[in-house]
Amino acid sequence: LSYVGGFGAVLVLAVAGLLVLWRAGGRTCADALVLLWLAVTAVMVNAGAVISFERRCIEGAHIPLSLLAGMGMTCWLLPWLRERWRLSQRRAWRLGLTALLVCLLPGNLKLLVDGMVAPQAVIPTAWVRGYQWLADNSSPDECVLTAPRVGMHLAWMALRPVYAGHEQQTIDFERKATQVEEFFRSSTPPARRMEILRQSGCTWVMACEEQRLATDDLPGLQRRYATDTVSIYRQGEFVDLCRGP
Repeated sequence: LSYVGGFGAVLVLAVAGLLVLWRAGGRTCADALVLLWLAVTAVMVNAGAVISFERRCIEGAHIPLSLLAGMGMTCWLLPWLRERWRLSQRRAWRLGLTALLVCLLPGNLKLLVDGMVAPQAVIPTAWVRGYQWLADNSSPDECVLTAPRVGMHLAWMALRPVYAGHEQQTIDFERKATQVEEFFRSSTPPARRMEILRQSGCTWVMACEEQRLATDDLPGLQRRYATDTVSIYRQGEFVDLCRGP
């Protein structure tokens, strides 16, 4: 509901357009498809018990809402403006579009500002240099095990696959994120950490800040890159920690 409410003025016009379309006679196939799109979206976003990616199903809802908002503007708002203020069609269009832009501007500016100041949007310079090193020294098909927040930027900056990255773009994200957290936990036995690494199929490990405490002395990892806050390791020959090499 909060996502849909974020459409603001567009949502108001879309509701008006929906009422116009619902009351109109002789609806076309295109009209029916717009209504069907909204109905399917409403069902999918509430199907969390059946599918695990229900949040992504609302990402295209702006398309039918915008179509209905256009109908609401042309069939309700503009006629009301012409009748209420006795305006010409051109002046009614100008006033309607100006009012719509004014209503949309604060929300869009807030999104831009929040995106710039959010902690997730700030990428440390040391991470960027690590991404560049991986891009220059690894193969495109070699996967990287790292924290999800580090991985979500690594995937597009270094163009390398990551085990756990963006929450909405990683299959089975919760399980993988839990494994990554366990891997970088210092209290996790080395044998268990090596098991996680083997199961992940990753060739590289990128550890940042305190995560390096769990990887610096881990058998089977060869440190290839290191700064004050970032270390990158390549998977070497695995060592059975019970039987030895």
